[in-house]
Amino acid sequence: MAVADLDEEDRPALTPRERDVVRWTAQGLTTRDMGALMGISPHTVGEHLKNIRRKLGTQNSAHTIAVAYRCGELTID
Repeated sequence: MAVADLDEEDRPALTPRERDVVRWTAQGLTTRDMGALMGISPHTVGEHLKNIRRKLGTQNSAHTIAVAYRCGELTID
């Protein structure tokens, strides 16, 4: 079963920082750009991305953005 199809209480929740990373990924920022915004290394941003993909069960950025949107973890302004 896909994460987006789970009931809200059964879905793994993203942290506020992980939501920022997903939002910035959707906007096309690089790990270097995100690291500079958050005051962390690009490697640490990559670790956040790995954690997000693990939680959402996704394989790449496009899939991560789509699932995060379907789960309500990402809003399009």
